[in-house]
Amino acid sequence: MPETLENRQLIIFDGACGTNLQEMAIPSTAWGACEGCNEYLNLSAPEIITELHASFIQAGAHVLETNTFGATRLVLSEYGLEDQMEAINTAAVENAHRAIADVPGRYVAGSLGPTTKLVSLGHVAQEALATDYLDQLTVLLNAGVDCIMIETCQDLLQVKTAMIAAFDAMDATNRDVPVLVSVTIEQTGTMLVGTDIAAVCTTLEPFPILSLGLNC
Repeated sequence: MPETLENRQLIIFDGACGTNLQEMAIPSTAWGACEGCNEYLNLSAPEIITELHASFIQAGAHVLETNTFGATRLVLSEYGLEDQMEAINTAAVENAHRAIADVPGRYVAGSLGPTTKLVSLGHVAQEALATDYLDQLTVLLNAGVDCIMIETCQDLLQVKTAMIAAFDAMDATNRDVPVLVSVTIEQTGTMLVGTDIAAVCTTLEPFPILSLGLNC
C-alpha cells in the first residue's frame, strides 16, 4: 500500500508560522499598510513565505501548514483586506506547494484559526462565522490542500462550527481530505470559555476527524 497522510506511522508538522515570521528580516515594503497581517505576505512577499516553508521541510517536516491562520474575511477585514480573501488563501497554498515541489511524500495542510472573535460570547454570530469558514475552506480545498487543520481553538462552539463547515466544504468541492483539530487549554485547565478537555472529547467524538490535539 502506498504511504499516505492517513497511514503514516509518524507525521511531523512544521513549526509555528506566525512566530517564525516574527524572527525573519521582512522589509517594511512587504507589509505596506497591513503591518501585522502575516497572511498579506502571501501576496506581497511570496518568496519569504516559501523560504519559511522550505526551512521546515529541510528540518524534516512532513506537513506544511498554510499561512492562512487569520485568512477569513472576518479577520482580514481588520486590515481592509476582506475582498482579497480568495487571492490570499490561494496564494498561500501555492507558496506551500512550491516549497515541496521537489520533495516526495510531503503534504500541505490548510490552516484555519479561531478568528479574533468568540462566538460563545456573542462577538460574532454563529451563522456569520460558519459562512466565513465555509468560504475560506472552499478556497483552500479548491487550491489543493491535502488536509485541514482547525487549530488553536478557544471556544467549543467555534470548533463545531469550523468542523461542520469543513465537511460542508468537502461536499461542495467533491473532495475528501483528513480533518485535524487542535484546541488550546489555558493554565486554568480549561479552554478560554471554560470548557474542559473531557467535554471537548465527548463533543468531538461523533465527528470523523483524523486527530485531536493541544497547542499553545
